[in-house]
Amino acid sequence: IMIKEDALIDQLATTQITNNPTAAQTGMTYVSSKSTGVLLNVSSGKTKGLIDARDDTIYTILNEINKVAENLITEVNNLHVTGYDLAGNNENTLKLFTGTNASDIGVNQTLIANPQRVQASAYANEPGDNTIAKKIANLASKTITNLGSLTFSERYSNAVAQFGQAISSIETHLEAQESVERLLLKQRDMISGVSIDEEVSNLMIYQRAFQASSRLITTVDSLLADLLNMQR
Repeated sequence: IMIKEDALIDQLATTQITNNPTAAQTGMTYVSSKSTGVLLNVSSGKTKGLIDARDDTIYTILNEINKVAENLITEVNNLHVTGYDLAGNNENTLKLFTGTNASDIGVNQTLIANPQRVQASAYANEPGDNTIAKKIANLASKTITNLGSLTFSERYSNAVAQFGQAISSIETHLEAQESVERLLLKQRDMISGVSIDEEVSNLMIYQRAFQASSRLITTVDSLLADLLNMQR
């Protein structure tokens, strides 16, 4: 049994395979030899399909979602660090969001522990002002250059639609492949599929026909012999 040029089973020798979560420093899991750690070149089959789905379709949608999250973090934090909290203080390093993308985005634990430090005001002497808070809220309808001049919701909706189209295309391709598989299996069964009961029944019919033919030949031979004897 081979995976491309890598032998998994070669007479009495076997190669164990395992998953390698740190392959190529991507953080993703790849299939490798358990003994050597060498990545296996999987080129077909279910495993290949799963790897392609992860590295292509899923990777693309994750990139899109991460891009939305990255820009959301940046835009919100850029506004928050310019504001003032309820005590009139400004900490120009105090960010509202932590993390770098969709995998680790979160609200700053400092602000969760003490909401009064949220810098929602644009003025030091107006603790009740909500100018910064409104600017953050208005980001929902603001077009972002790094998102192709789309809003956050528009870019996210596009990503979801793209993913939906990819899934639909995959399902259509799967149905086509399953139809081909069913056709090939049917053709194979027509050629190689054998019913023992049917073959035995046919054999008995042929045997009876042979026996009947033998008796006819014997009878004709006997009649010919009688005719010859009568002429003598």
